[in-house]
Amino acid sequence: MRRRQRIIVSGIAVVVALAISTLLLPLPASLRQPATGMLTLLDCRGREIAEIASPEARAQLPRKLDEMADWLPRVTVALEDHRFYKHGAVD
Repeated sequence: MRRRQRIIVSGIAVVVALAISTLLLPLPASLRQPATGMLTLLDCRGREIAEIASPEARAQLPRKLDEMADWLPRVTVALEDHRFYKHGAVD
């Protein structure tokens, strides 16, 4: 019985030592840098489920209303504040 307990305790000690040493290892440099561009999330079968833009990938290019398509302001209001024309302000 003592031998069995020693084997179990030794096994647990090895697992704990491996876990601690893994946690103390430094991350590779490529994993320490923030992601740039679009980050694509995949499910377990490799199908795309989402795309997330990093702050570097988001570009804001100011445009005048007359430079935009006629439908763009209407779509923006519909998506952001569907009651805009009822109250005439930011909701």
